[in-house]
Amino acid sequence: MPKIFLLDGPAGSGKSTLTPILLKHFGSKLHHCKRVTTRPQRPDDKNYFYIDQVEFGKYLGDGELAAYRSFRNGYSYGVRRTPVEEAVGNGRHVFSLMDLGTAEMARRVWPDCVTIFLMAPLEMLEKRLYEKGAHSEDQIQERLENATKAFSKAPYYDYVIPNRQGQLEKAAGHLITIFENEMREG
Repeated sequence: MPKIFLLDGPAGSGKSTLTPILLKHFGSKLHHCKRVTTRPQRPDDKNYFYIDQVEFGKYLGDGELAAYRSFRNGYSYGVRRTPVEEAVGNGRHVFSLMDLGTAEMARRVWPDCVTIFLMAPLEMLEKRLYEKGAHSEDQIQERLENATKAFSKAPYYDYVIPNRQGQLEKAAGHLITIFENEMREG
């Protein structure tokens, strides 16, 4: 049976960096369902479908979002049900990034989904966010506050993977092993 893999973690934990590694490793075995967001597109961003608040509200009202979150900066993010469920219906394993702290919401829709929390020390998250140069000071502080809150929810995920500085290959190896084992058990 196909699995739904949901990768969560604070901003700066390495989700977007690990995504192409996973997709390259698994190729056609793993279908990537991109999240929707209302934030402006960044030049190097390939992990989202960009929509406006009206469309986001319509998805929300229609029950199309399995997991979603809105932030103080006014931007909203979510994982749509239809592309995930169509891929599973076609016998494909599915991978999607999540928005911090929405695993419980997703599990209500997909009780058998595999949730993975990617964790990095707070100091490292802060350093990565500043280096990225894509966020204002207020946005960075909000993301760090969210990360602090999210750390307490890590035990509720199926797996917790550390992604320490300089150990990206190790984190990728852990993720690949989890995916392979879960796919085999499927």
